[in-house]
Amino acid sequence: MLSTPAITQEQFDNGRAKVGDLLLFDLSETGFENIKAFFSGAGELVYNSQTYIGADGMFEVGPVSANTEGVAESLSIKLASAQSLGLDPLDLVTSIETLKYQGKTVQFTRAYFDVETLVLLSVHSRFSGYIDVINYVDSDDEFFAEIICESRSLDFSRSGTAVMDDINQRSIGGADDGFLKHVQNTAAKKIYWGRSTPQSLGTSRGS
Repeated sequence: MLSTPAITQEQFDNGRAKVGDLLLFDLSETGFENIKAFFSGAGELVYNSQTYIGADGMFEVGPVSANTEGVAESLSIKLASAQSLGLDPLDLVTSIETLKYQGKTVQFTRAYFDVETLVLLSVHSRFSGYIDVINYVDSDDEFFAEIICESRSLDFSRSGTAVMDDINQRSIGGADDGFLKHVQNTAAKKIYWGRSTPQSLGTSRGS
C-alpha cells in the first residue's frame, strides 16, 4: 500500500485536513480533449496550470494495487451509476464505447486541503499508467462502469518477441547504421569453428 507522508497524515488524523482526488486523462482523438481533468469535490481546482472540473461524486477511485516493492501496478475507477447520472444504461455504454480510450494515459493524484481555509496543503502522486479496459457492472439494481488502469511498470514484466528491422537498427546505431549494412557484412563473413582463427591459421607450432 502506498503511504501518506507523516506530516500530512498527522494533519488528517487531527481533523485539520480533508482529502480530494484528482484524475487527469489523455483524451486526445476522443472528442473530449477539453474535458480531461476531474476533481472529486465541487467547483473547480487549479493545480499545476491545469483546471480540474469538480465531478462532485461522479467517480470513486479504488485502492492502488502495488507489488511487494511498493510500485503501483493497477487502479480501478468506478463511475457513478447510470441511474444517478440520469442516463439509460445502454446510453452510458454507447457513449463510452464511442471513445478510443484504450491505451490513453491516466494520472491519479491525491490532494489534502485545510478544512477551514480550503488552502491546498500538499499533493501526492498515487498512480500513473494507462486505461486498459472498461467493464460494465450490473449489480443490485445498479448499473455502472469501472475503468481498469494498468501501470507502465507492468510493461517490464511482460514477455514478448522483438523483431529487428532497419528503423530499429538506426535508432540504436545512428542514421548511417542501417539494418541492410549488417546483413551485407554478415553474408560475407567467415565463421571459424573451434580454436582456429585467422591469426592461428597463419602460424605453426615448432616440434
